[in-house]
Amino acid sequence: MQMQYPCAVREILDGLHEAGYEAYIVGGSLRDTLLGREPHDWDVTTSALPEQTLSVFRHRRTILTGIKHGTVTVLAEENGTPLPVEVTTYRIDGDYLDARHPSTVTFTPNIADDLSRRDFTVCAMAWSPYGEGDGLVDLFGGREDLDARLIRCVGEPEMRFREDALRILRAYRFAAQLSFDIDPATRAGARVCAPLLARISVERITAELSRTVTSPNAAAALTMMIEDGVLGRICTDLDQSGIPRLAALPPELALRLAALFRRTPVDRVNGVLTGLRFPGTVVRRVCAALALCDVPMDRDAPLGVRRLLRAGGQAAVTDSMTLRGAFGEDVSAYRLALARSLERGDCTDLAHLALSGGDLAELGVPRGPDIGRILGRLLDAVIEDPTQNEKEKLLTLAKTML
Repeated sequence: MQMQYPCAVREILDGLHEAGYEAYIVGGSLRDTLLGREPHDWDVTTSALPEQTLSVFRHRRTILTGIKHGTVTVLAEENGTPLPVEVTTYRIDGDYLDARHPSTVTFTPNIADDLSRRDFTVCAMAWSPYGEGDGLVDLFGGREDLDARLIRCVGEPEMRFREDALRILRAYRFAAQLSFDIDPATRAGARVCAPLLARISVERITAELSRTVTSPNAAAALTMMIEDGVLGRICTDLDQSGIPRLAALPPELALRLAALFRRTPVDRVNGVLTGLRFPGTVVRRVCAALALCDVPMDRDAPLGVRRLLRAGGQAAVTDSMTLRGAFGEDVSAYRLALARSLERGDCTDLAHLALSGGDLAELGVPRGPDIGRILGRLLDAVIEDPTQNEKEKLLTLAKTML
């Protein structure tokens, strides 16, 4: 079995092996490697106790990432680039009392014990260049499930989900990321245990949902979540008509969330996303795009675009066009008008108006709300006719407003 992995990881495996300990690449890093995907991070599991791991790598920089749970991060380097590798002792988890964390952790010399505690078969394999045969330890059919493109729990699904309810969302997230199906028994367990999601922190739920929504197979995963009664435990305001549109959008969180709330009032969207603790920048971007999506498109595309630019700015206009296009609207004329407007440098905000508040003050307009009101009316005039954005023309027009 040929494995492609960083030399820095091999050095860690070698170091532990030479010290007399077992060591395997494990979890998502192995899964992705077997799938031909580039892992985002590398995990090693070992028979060495944490203090023994620290001793083996005493001449390297290490971080006590989760020493109680047996994890030491070895700060390796690959081609001059930092490569942190988490090295975790084989362990057995105790009872899960809060549907999220084990109450105790017991270290074990047996890798089978460690793999049996993991959530899904495709994440419960281990590989070592020093292992028997092809080096792969696969006790639960993970390689077969990879070939079948299937997410399946290790052992009894309900037990796995009752231990840690976040695993429910991880199942759908993996299906979305890998374009896998989910084993029927695993989905059945998720349906039964979905109420336990109420015990998971909002931040963890939102992190999983964000990764699911921006994944290649997001539509299929979200559809399964709806069918299994899982998505409704997180949010009841999603517009299901937006799910099939996700594939037409780039994998940007704000755009895809906007599609999922396309028919929801903007004020409600703001409240829902804020309650789920999405970043403020994401919430504002979603709401700005949705607000412009509700503005009827003008037959005079250049004028319509200038009005939109004034109302929301370039980023929101671009996002709204992307969304409307994904929902089947013909936005070609607006896209062309936007490009030309930006190229010309049309004035669509007060910062680019050829007249300032100081100029109005010199005309005798008292400083205060009257200046803002007149500037707004002048900008309206320029939006309707860009040729009016000249100081003398605006001064003349302003005098009629005094």
